[in-house]
Amino acid sequence: MTVPRAKLGTGIPGFDALARGGLPRAGLALVLGDRGSGRTTFGLQVLGTALADSGGGVFVAFDETPAVLEAAALELGLDVAAWRGEGRFAFVDGVPDPSQDVVFAGDFDLGALLARIEAAVAQTHAERVVIDSLDGLLAQVPHATVIGSELRRLAAALGAMGVTTVVTAALDGPAAALASAIADTVVRLERARNPEHWPLSIEIAAMRGAAHLWGRHPVVMVPGEGLAVLAPPAFETEAAPVERMPTGNPGLDHMLGGGLFRDSLLVLRGAPGSGKSVLAAEYLAGGAGSGDRCALVSFADSRARLVAEAASWAIDMERMEADRRLAIVCARPDGGGLADHLHLIETVLERFKPRRVVVDGLVALARACDDRLFRLGLAHLTGRLRQRGVAGLLTWPVGGRASAIDLDLMTHADAAVVLDDGVATEGVRTIAVVKMRGSWHERVARSYVIDGDGFHIGRPWHDVDLAERELPAAALNRADEAS
Repeated sequence: MTVPRAKLGTGIPGFDALARGGLPRAGLALVLGDRGSGRTTFGLQVLGTALADSGGGVFVAFDETPAVLEAAALELGLDVAAWRGEGRFAFVDGVPDPSQDVVFAGDFDLGALLARIEAAVAQTHAERVVIDSLDGLLAQVPHATVIGSELRRLAAALGAMGVTTVVTAALDGPAAALASAIADTVVRLERARNPEHWPLSIEIAAMRGAAHLWGRHPVVMVPGEGLAVLAPPAFETEAAPVERMPTGNPGLDHMLGGGLFRDSLLVLRGAPGSGKSVLAAEYLAGGAGSGDRCALVSFADSRARLVAEAASWAIDMERMEADRRLAIVCARPDGGGLADHLHLIETVLERFKPRRVVVDGLVALARACDDRLFRLGLAHLTGRLRQRGVAGLLTWPVGGRASAIDLDLMTHADAAVVLDDGVATEGVRTIAVVKMRGSWHERVARSYVIDGDGFHIGRPWHDVDLAERELPAAALNRADEAS
């Protein structure tokens, strides 16, 4: 029976899920990437995790001076100067002094470098070492023919020290080919050349003797934090919920056969101005009123506009915020890529831990990227909501370019409600439940009106007289009750 290799967590959000626990302990991980792809940041985050847990670490620098790296670490919230003062962190500076002439004599030997690394590891009691980068080291080697054997010697010595090592190199460069032969793990950070792919992705290309997830996965660079990987959501393992929850609109609850199932995903479709935002606001108010924590993520409006609109329907979002029942997060769709916005939603889920989430203006993100990429993002979002057991409501327009994604959206949804502006129903605005997974639902379209008290659902549209079509909601509701 093969014993699984012990692993060391990197602390990089999402990466350890791909690596099934982290990097193999006492192994050598090669991180490949072009300049600006985040390979140095990867190494700093791996060290920062150990240092934050009172461990030790060593950074061997061949590309940047310790002063530059210390500043970069501080931007990630890593105070390596303080850790160095505590004796838990050390730089090994391998950057040549430009003011000194270098004279090569004899064969190249890594012995002096290994001695410096070993002394730093002993001094700091380090369990992690980062070498950045092999290309910088190779630039100092006069005879390329000996570098292969010297790298094997370096890997053996680091393994004997019992440290977990991260080595960086340029993607597809000469150092990458040499180091791949001695590395236990190979990680690739790649920038996309095709609009159908994530702008920056990560792939575990190899992990010797250890399980990991295959494929490319999106990565974002979070200011002040570093790299974050959008790991694929795990499949649901719990039984489907049977508990019903109110939507915040009694008429819609009736049409849904008693409300939504807890943790279900509702897609609300309709033309601009059809009332999607009203129903979404009532959904949040209904959740807050029943004790749920709720979140509203909008890519369409500012917080001030959302609060003001809700107030016009007698919904006090500011009070909900003050009671810690609602978090409102707004972002411009052009303020980042699709992966950045998905990470924003994940951050809201992680930090606020809502039971209900409304994502409004999702179509703005679809317009900003390739259709295939958006479908991948949509699958990620819905999978993450299900994994966390969050009831979600997504608003979506009808027609236009958005219709190309409708099938994917409807496949992911547990329930779907469509608002019609009256074009197909002789001027009567209607609401219909077109999907309700696992339950009976009403299959007739009903009329509705919107006033200062919110969204009011009336009778089946074909029963509404011409004279009633302009009546206020109260009149329609009274007529419906009388019938």
